[in-house]
Amino acid sequence: MGRNVAFAWGGYMVNVVTGFIVPRLISDQLGQTTLGIWDFSWSIVSYFGLVQLGLGSSVSRYVAKYRSVGDHHGLNVSVSTVAVFQRCVGWLAAVLAAIAAFLILPMFADRLAGELSVARWVVFILGVEVAASISLTVYGSVIVGCHRWDIHNSISAICYALVAAGMTTALLLGGGLVSLALIHCGTMTGGELSRRYLSRRVCPELEISRRLASKPVFFEQARYSAKSLVPRISLLISNQALSLLVVAFLGPASLAIFSRPKSLIRTLQTLAAKFGFILVPTASALQARKDREGLRQAMLGSPAFIAPIALPVLVTTALFGDQVIRLWMRPQYVHPGLVPVLALGAFGTLVQEPIWSLLAGMNQHGRVALIKLGAAIASASCLGIGLAVFDWGLLGAAVCFVAPQVLVDGVFVPTYACRHLQIPAGTFIWRILGLPLLCTLPFGIALYLSQWLLASGQTGLALASAFLGTSTSTLLFVRLVVPPTLQSRIHALWRRLPFVRTSRHALQ
Repeated sequence: MGRNVAFAWGGYMVNVVTGFIVPRLISDQLGQTTLGIWDFSWSIVSYFGLVQLGLGSSVSRYVAKYRSVGDHHGLNVSVSTVAVFQRCVGWLAAVLAAIAAFLILPMFADRLAGELSVARWVVFILGVEVAASISLTVYGSVIVGCHRWDIHNSISAICYALVAAGMTTALLLGGGLVSLALIHCGTMTGGELSRRYLSRRVCPELEISRRLASKPVFFEQARYSAKSLVPRISLLISNQALSLLVVAFLGPASLAIFSRPKSLIRTLQTLAAKFGFILVPTASALQARKDREGLRQAMLGSPAFIAPIALPVLVTTALFGDQVIRLWMRPQYVHPGLVPVLALGAFGTLVQEPIWSLLAGMNQHGRVALIKLGAAIASASCLGIGLAVFDWGLLGAAVCFVAPQVLVDGVFVPTYACRHLQIPAGTFIWRILGLPLLCTLPFGIALYLSQWLLASGQTGLALASAFLGTSTSTLLFVRLVVPPTLQSRIHALWRRLPFVRTSRHALQ
C-alpha cells in the first residue's frame, strides 16, 4: 500500500505542476476571458462521462475479488462484459460531444465574447478524448484491480508531463485553445492505449472477448456501479452546474477567478481520493475472504495516514491562499474570503475519503450516494436562486458549494460507516476529525501569528513561531494519530539519520 500511495501521489504531483503552469500561460498569452472559456469547456465535457453509468469503476473491484480466490473465468466474464458496453457508449459520447458543440453552445453565445467558434471546436475535441477514454478505461481498471498502481500512475505522470510540455510550447509559439485541445486529446488517448498493452502483461490470464459478455453479470455490476455513479453525478452538480451558473450570470471571467482557488483545494482532495482508490480493491479482497476484522482495522487506520498530511496543508492554504494566487495568476484573480470558505468545506471530505472508498469496496455505499445526490441538488438549487434573485457574487457561490460537503462528508459518512462495521461512532469521529484537528491547532495558531509578524516586519519572530508550531503539531500527530506500527518505523528512521547517530554517540 505504501508503494502504491507513493506512486499515486507522485504521479499526480506532475499534474499539479501542469495545473499551475498552463492556466497562467493561457491567461498571459490569450487573456482572462479565454481562460474562462477553457474552464467552461471542461465543465461541459465532464458530463459526457456519465454515459458509461459508472460501470468502469466496478472493474477494479471485481478483478481484485476474482483474483483473490483464483476465479479466472469469472474475471474474464466480468471484464469482457464491461469492455463491450464501454465500446458502445464510447461512440455515444462522441455523438454527444458533437451535439453539445454545435447545438448547445450557441445558447451561451452572448457570454462567450465572440469566441463561439473556438469554444465549439474545443468542446468537440475534448469530447472525443472523453469518448476514447471511456472505450479504453477497462484496461486501466484491470491494472488497478491487480494492485499495480505503480504502472497506472507512471503512465499518468508521463502523459501529464507531455501535455504540459506540448501545451507550453504551443502557447509560446502563438497557438490557441484548439491546438491545446488537440495536444491534450492526443496525449491522453496515447496513455490509454499504453494501458491496454500493459494490462495483458500485468494480468496474463486476462481474455477479453464478446462471446464472454454476460447479461446477468452486466446487471450485477451495473447495480454496484449505480451506487458509484450517483456520487459522480453529485460532484458534477456541485462543480459543473456551479460553473455553468457562474458563466450564465457572472460571465467567463468570473469563472476564471473562481476556478483558481477551487483548483488549489481540489488538488488536496484528489490526493486524498487517490489514497482512497487504492482501498477499493483492498476492501473487496478482504470482504471476499470474510475478513471483517481486517476491514475494521483498515477503517480505523486509513484516516491516520491522511490527516497529518492534509490538515496542515489545508490550514496553510486557508491562510496564505490569496498570496499564492497573487503570485501564481496576478492580483486580479484574488477574491477575498474565497479560499478560506472553500478550505473549510474540504475538511470533512479530505479526512473521510478513505472511508467512502472502503464502503465502495464492500458494496455498501448506496445510501451514502443518495444522500450526496440530494445535498448536491439542494446546493445547486440554492445557488441558482441566489444568483438569479438576490444577485449573489462568488462568495455566495462558494458557501453554497461547501455547505453539503460539511454536513454529508463531515458527519453522515463516518457515522454510517461506524454503524455498518459496529465501531463506536463517538470514538471514531473523535479519532478521524476531533483529534487530528486538535493536533493541527498549534500549527494553525503559529502560522496565523507568523502572518501577522511578517506584516509587521518581524521576520525572525515569524520564522520562530512557524517552526515552534510545526514541531508541536508534528509531535502531536506522531504521538496521538499515527498508528503504533508506523510510529515504530518513524522512530527507527529517525535513529538512522546521521546527525541523530552522531549526537547519541557523543552523549554515550
